[in-house]
Amino acid sequence: MAVKKRELIEGAVVFGIGLMTLIEGVRLTVYKDAHSVEDIVGPGRYLIFLSVFIMLVGAIFFVSEFRSTKEKNVEAGNPSALSKTLPIIFALVVYIVLLYLIGYLGSTLVFFILMHRVMGFKSWTANIAVSAGIALALYGLFVMFLGMIFPRGILFS
Repeated sequence: MAVKKRELIEGAVVFGIGLMTLIEGVRLTVYKDAHSVEDIVGPGRYLIFLSVFIMLVGAIFFVSEFRSTKEKNVEAGNPSALSKTLPIIFALVVYIVLLYLIGYLGSTLVFFILMHRVMGFKSWTANIAVSAGIALALYGLFVMFLGMIFPRGILFS
């Protein structure tokens, strides 16, 4: 029963994060700087959309766990879960360091290569091709199409 209680708390925490994000999104939408340029999407509207999605996910998770009558046989210290979690944490740390050093594109490529290896991609060729496709698609969408500025890294600045 401890697992169910923990999952209920997780659902409530996700919902709470969504609620805090909603409050910040409304604040950014209502209180505008007179000297700033108005964007159609804007950070406030984006945060409101994102927060509604996060709150919906948290609520669905909370309700589905609350209604669940079966107790799940999951141990808190499951070694197989830990063996997947540590490489993911390592990949995130590598991503943050590389983002600072070489910028967005290269660090994102390395991050997705590492993540796909953790998730079970066996073929290096497919892994590199899919990772490069994802990194380039995200770069094209956010930098080239939406005009966002991504980190270039201290080695390329």
